[in-house]
Amino acid sequence: MKLSCDVIIDLLPGYIEKLTSAESNRLVGEHLENCPTCKVLVQKMQADAVVNPGVSADIKPLKKYRRRTLLVESIGSFIILSLLFILVILVFDPLGYRVMWLRSHSHQIEEIVATDCVTEVKFVIPFSYEEGAVQDDGVYYTKTYFQSGETINDLANRIEALKIPGCTVTYVSSGTILISYGESRFLLYQVEEEWYNWCFSGQSVKASINREFAAFQYIQFPLHLCDNSIQVTGMFNDLEGDLTSQATYQDFVDFYLDSGFYRFTATENVITLTGYADSDDNNFDDQGNLCNSWFPIQIIFTTDDDGVLTITFE
Repeated sequence: MKLSCDVIIDLLPGYIEKLTSAESNRLVGEHLENCPTCKVLVQKMQADAVVNPGVSADIKPLKKYRRRTLLVESIGSFIILSLLFILVILVFDPLGYRVMWLRSHSHQIEEIVATDCVTEVKFVIPFSYEEGAVQDDGVYYTKTYFQSGETINDLANRIEALKIPGCTVTYVSSGTILISYGESRFLLYQVEEEWYNWCFSGQSVKASINREFAAFQYIQFPLHLCDNSIQVTGMFNDLEGDLTSQATYQDFVDFYLDSGFYRFTATENVITLTGYADSDDNNFDDQGNLCNSWFPIQIIFTTDDDGVLTITFE
């Protein structure tokens, strides 16, 4: 079987690299014995391989494989880099990521919604806005961000005009109102973000307490009395470390008296939550399981020389 020079030239790169089969080698060898032109070409290619070691001939049958391999490697690298980018954002800039997510999900909303994660009451106010987003985990945590040109007085007047039974509105500051609805408390406050300027949030916080049966639990706490209340509610209602306040210790006592949600004692600048107001003293349910195992919770208030309260949970 005789092969043309064109076929032999296609086989030469693999022949020189010793990648061709025994039958191909035999055919190439027979051709080279009778074709001076191809023989000279082989000698030149062998000389180039010696001068440039490590530079292999471009083998046409391997081109498609190489392209496919490079494509797979490129896609894999892109996916890994994307995951690393998202991980870095989540670890080092969770607030920025949240704002970025909300901006991409902003849309027309027909109501503003918040949940008090202690009483589990979801409070819905029928205020519609062209730009807004409800952040909702479906269970304990719901808050609404929205864009509006209204003032805090406008919003308070609109809520009062609804005449919702059991709902009262209290002015906290020039940009914040406290909404009481039964035993639940909510804040509607002004913030400064890239696309929204209001937040409607439940007022309960998550305090870290060391208990055998509960690593943490949500508690109702008067965030509107704290200097950094906006920071706390803006970070997923997650309380880390101590809070400070310009209010008085008695203001916090009055909050728990007014809510009537807990049994508590208040002595020597310490408020101790001993259980829910409607729970049994022995803290066992009908099946005999221990409940409310995170009580008692102590809230300790210390005052510095400037009259600033530092609030610590234990």
